[in-house]
Amino acid sequence: MQKTDFSKLYPAYYKASAKPALQRFNTCTHLSLAGEGDPGAQPFQYAIQTLYAAAFAVKQLYKSREEDFVVPKLEALWWTNSGKRGMDVQRSEWCWQLLIRMPDSLTQTMLTGVLNQVMAQKQLPMLRYVQLQHTHVGNCAQILHIGPYSAEQPTLDRLYAYIAARELETTGRHHEIYLSNPLKTAPHQLKTILRQPVKLTLEHG
Repeated sequence: MQKTDFSKLYPAYYKASAKPALQRFNTCTHLSLAGEGDPGAQPFQYAIQTLYAAAFAVKQLYKSREEDFVVPKLEALWWTNSGKRGMDVQRSEWCWQLLIRMPDSLTQTMLTGVLNQVMAQKQLPMLRYVQLQHTHVGNCAQILHIGPYSAEQPTLDRLYAYIAARELETTGRHHEIYLSNPLKTAPHQLKTILRQPVKLTLEHG
């Protein structure tokens, strides 16, 4: 049975270059789990574990229907309640929403059934907070960061300089896609897509 691979089905979504560029993406179906606090703290790590447990359970459901797929890369939206940049506040003030892309055919009824099965088998209290989300991505500026997550700021500075130079308006939360597995990849080789939703004028459109 051939597996659907979202990175091949939607190649542009999982690609970026070291040079900032504009892109546009359609609405995506995600599993999501939100929280706040330092990403190095246990709640964030538990959230990743929980979301992957949900994603692999959905995968098994689709596999049983002969519609198997490869579980995609982890994504996250980042923001602060104060509206300040993440680098301007303590990491404990960061808010995040973890995302894993799912087939567009996934329904809330299907997800509820899957989550109930997993909760009966595993002690993962955060499973009850996993949601089905239709994420509107739209127009965005993006860039590829290579290196530790803690060293993203110079890459972000280039991205926001690109946005400012084109007089674009930022419209949504900072979006990251983690192309590398940090457990198997040296920090200096980690690849992360940094994405910022923007509003285009008629001139840019």
